[in-house]
Amino acid sequence: FTVCGIREDGWFPFNSIAKHDLQSGKIQVWPPEAATAVTGEQAWDGSSSVWSEPLFVPSANATSEDDGYVLSTCHDADKGSTTLHIFEAHRFELGPVAEINLGELWGWNVHSSFVPT
Repeated sequence: FTVCGIREDGWFPFNSIAKHDLQSGKIQVWPPEAATAVTGEQAWDGSSSVWSEPLFVPSANATSEDDGYVLSTCHDADKGSTTLHIFEAHRFELGPVAEINLGELWGWNVHSSFVPT
């Protein structure tokens, strides 16, 4: 899982996140507007949103590489708010299973890690 900068000019700020399966080569991009820009189906300006580096949290008894959740915050400058998006990693392309409004804009978190307790 990674952040992406999908836009006609440049690559920053990061306006989307992606799952890249290194074995199959399949790439899934979120949000859907970014995915259609990657395939050339439609142009997309990148919006006013900035996504943080996705954090993978494995399920307690994980049985596969993507058995767990992906967490990423999205900073929406137009709305002046930050939202935590939670995805099921194995169903990433379906979008978040939960979105939690965190209120006003937070500072971007560039890197993250998960340490089980």
